[in-house]
Amino acid sequence: MRLHLLILLFIIGFNPNVSNAGTLVGEWYLEDTKDAATDEKLAFSQPVSQSTDKTQVTLGLKSPGLTDVADFYLIAFNKVKGSNCQFTVSEVLIDAKSFAIKKANHSLEKSVIETRTKKDKTQLWRAFRKGNKMSLKIRQACSGGNVPGNEVNTFDFSLKGSSAAYKHVVGQKASVSLNQEKQKIDKQVRSTKPEAVEATVKDAKTTVEEVKATVEKVEATVEDVKTTVDHVETTVEDVETTVENESNYTIYILLFVGLLVAVLVIGFLKLRARPKSLDSSFAPDSEKLSPELGDSLQTLRSTDSAENDPLVKPETYAATTPDMKQYIANIPRYKVEQVIDGDTVKVSTLEDEKIIRLDSIDCPEDGQDWGGIAKDGLIKLIGDKHVHGEAHETDQLGRTIATLYVEDGNTSNWINVNEKMVELGHAWVMRQYYDHLPKDRRAELDKLESNAKLNKLGLWESLNPIPPWDWHKEN
Repeated sequence: MRLHLLILLFIIGFNPNVSNAGTLVGEWYLEDTKDAATDEKLAFSQPVSQSTDKTQVTLGLKSPGLTDVADFYLIAFNKVKGSNCQFTVSEVLIDAKSFAIKKANHSLEKSVIETRTKKDKTQLWRAFRKGNKMSLKIRQACSGGNVPGNEVNTFDFSLKGSSAAYKHVVGQKASVSLNQEKQKIDKQVRSTKPEAVEATVKDAKTTVEEVKATVEKVEATVEDVKTTVDHVETTVEDVETTVENESNYTIYILLFVGLLVAVLVIGFLKLRARPKSLDSSFAPDSEKLSPELGDSLQTLRSTDSAENDPLVKPETYAATTPDMKQYIANIPRYKVEQVIDGDTVKVSTLEDEKIIRLDSIDCPEDGQDWGGIAKDGLIKLIGDKHVHGEAHETDQLGRTIATLYVEDGNTSNWINVNEKMVELGHAWVMRQYYDHLPKDRRAELDKLESNAKLNKLGLWESLNPIPPWDWHKEN
């Protein structure tokens, strides 16, 4: 068989266009060997590109035959006369994905490229059948012949036709296994003694008698069942007569119960839909509170601002009421699916998904200085968490402009995410867009930005950070 492979290698290596080496499928030749003992099937291919022209490499597959070995094999030799080389496959890559292999020397004869584990082998076969390119990085250690003593070369093979090659070589294993099973059964049948056959027949007759006895018992049971059915039918007739006499009363009772349930459900729904009184539930008299909170409540009670500004919703002001936790618990809750950048996130509910743009702030863009750090900062705050969203408006891109709140796991307090991004130095305050917020919340944003500048936090470490709106003009 070794001589056969060497001759085959010679034909392919120096005459790549001939087809008498086997059936050509894509870049792979399919070959049946003449070894009757294993009836082995082979598939092999030559590199489509390589980093050296001094080395001849053939990559092959062989069927398991009567063993449990089904791996790649390699035939490699140096074309320079007088050279004596050893080859070691240092890495196998399929579509740039690396696979772990056992490192072993490969000589001129066919030698197997083995994976480290059975799982690695399965993954390698699957990638081989579905891939586009397979690359072998081969370390070549040579002596004599005036060739480099130690270098690594890359040989790229096309995987066009690899699926057919796989089926060609591996499909033989099932055929061999079936033949072995058939031979095993035939051997068992030939070795069975007449006495054993007679005993088996006797056991079968006994079983038939037992089945007959069981059938008789079943027939008797069927008769008992018929009698029971007659009794049940009589009972049903009696029940039907009784129900017929009482049906009128039952109908009246059911109608009354149904009407009562409907009234209770309607009352419950109305109770749930009743709005909470902001004056009585959330806010005490403003004169009893601090000046800052009184200012917020005065803004809340002002109907002119809410009526004249279509972008303002009542809940915008409710965030400044004393019972902050109760307010946040009543606004929509979302699951954060993706942080797109420092001021944009993708969220979801049970019904749908939406894009939320953080209100009144602007973070550096992706590709801009501090853009990636700002994004990471937002991920640390709300990544893969649940948040509550205070919606303000919808922009031209269909995004919801909102203030987000996330619960602090250590204190159970609520964190205003928009303000936190400014506090950490990840964002600018967009004063031209925050007039819809209450006065105290605008003042808080200004204070947080001034403090971040003063302490050189985040993007303010730079001497002259470029705002995103100026960066867009240049990019």
